[in-house]
Amino acid sequence: SIHGITSIVQNIGKTKSTGVEFSVNSRNVMTGDFKWATLGNFSFIKNEIVDLYGTGIDDLANAWFIGYPIRVNYDFVVEGVWQLDEAEEAALWGSQPGFVKLKDVDGDGELTGADRQIIGQQDPKFMWGLTNTFSYKNFNLNIFLHGVHGVTRFNGLKTDDETYSTIRRNTTRKNWWTPENPTNEFVMNDFDAERMAGIRARWYENASFLRVKDISLSYTLPANLVKKTGMGSIRLYITGRNLLTITEYGGVDPELTGTETIPLQRELLLGLNLDF
Repeated sequence: SIHGITSIVQNIGKTKSTGVEFSVNSRNVMTGDFKWATLGNFSFIKNEIVDLYGTGIDDLANAWFIGYPIRVNYDFVVEGVWQLDEAEEAALWGSQPGFVKLKDVDGDGELTGADRQIIGQQDPKFMWGLTNTFSYKNFNLNIFLHGVHGVTRFNGLKTDDETYSTIRRNTTRKNWWTPENPTNEFVMNDFDAERMAGIRARWYENASFLRVKDISLSYTLPANLVKKTGMGSIRLYITGRNLLTITEYGGVDPELTGTETIPLQRELLLGLNLDF
């Protein structure tokens, strides 16, 4: 490090990637003035670590596991929230109803590194895109849908710890636990409620999503009218982008990896194309 070098690049293992990609282009209706065409792209991808360091031993520090994808979540598992009828059991952990309940995987009565588990993968298992184009006389409608599935992401907006500032405490909607609302979705409104046996809970969520990426409606003026203007063609259009996202993820945007990244904006565009 005295020479300014603190790391090296090295081959430390082997990986294997398998998958399939295919596309479908169909002309569903081509009769008279009405036409409907569909273009679909689908991909199934699986990557896994085959070997590490030539020893066949997992690397816990980097969360690399032989036989699993390269990017996984490796952490303590949130089982839910201690409920009123579990007060005695919670007390054994120095906890109470309304506080987070972490899973004691090995059942030894302690939370240690042995209780950390693989909680889903960070890269999607399956992605797809689907475009439908409809046309009727001079009108044209284009709808593009995008889907990503098999992703689990950490939601930093739910965590109040040294890394994620307490300013974020109310930056996302939370179903707080109360005696009248004994939910397992989130803890009570108490700063220490996310800690059990000295371990701060980290919340992982299903980040799969379906998004309406683009919808565009256009109208091309008839050729006889355009001819009078001396132009080649005139087209009016309106386009909406990122109009709807269906997801269980409670962070800013399931398509982005960070909780402080600017989410994709919903946009509405009006346009006029003139061809001289």
